[in-house]
Amino acid sequence: MQDNFFKKQLVLVGGGHANVQVLRKLCMNIYQGLHTILINSSIDSIYSGMTPSYIQKYYNYDEITIDLQRLCFNAGATFIEDEVIKLDTDLKKIILMNRPSLNYDLLSINTGSVSNLKKIKIQKNAKYIFVKPINNLVKNLKVLDDLIKNKPNSAISIIGGGVAAFEISFALTERYGEKKSIKIISSNPLSEGRTLQVTKTSRRESM
Repeated sequence: MQDNFFKKQLVLVGGGHANVQVLRKLCMNIYQGLHTILINSSIDSIYSGMTPSYIQKYYNYDEITIDLQRLCFNAGATFIEDEVIKLDTDLKKIILMNRPSLNYDLLSINTGSVSNLKKIKIQKNAKYIFVKPINNLVKNLKVLDDLIKNKPNSAISIIGGGVAAFEISFALTERYGEKKSIKIISSNPLSEGRTLQVTKTSRRESM
């Protein structure tokens, strides 16, 4: 093992992929004098790269989640299940929602992205699920399953034409079958500004 000597407190805010890699590095090395803390709103983190396959039912929930509490234990780090509500960079202080504030010498923020709602008007009775953060989509997938089961003729619309929209569209097509109507609505050049119909193809046809 490689020994490095520090007298610093490293705080990792968010259980995203980058911070997970930091903890993985700590599992393989001893850093004398470095106290590491991970702050995340839940004890597990979803690996987004496996999410489409989870939607397609190729993996189960346990296979796509990272146990942050166990990872911290193996890395010799402290895990705090809480949310950051304010960051004071002048005093190097982090204010938490339910626990006392704490200070840092080094800070890494990797909380992931959230959906931009500024230009979207959502009706009161609308049935919708936010894709980002990805944990939200995975944990609410059963809600979508129930909606599809109770209303077999209902259509699914995905707002936004990025690469992730296409990945999720094909994954949902695999989950619910090719007869389910799934549309991507976007002005993004990737989708040519049109409403696209997603159809299922066999693996051999798509190769």
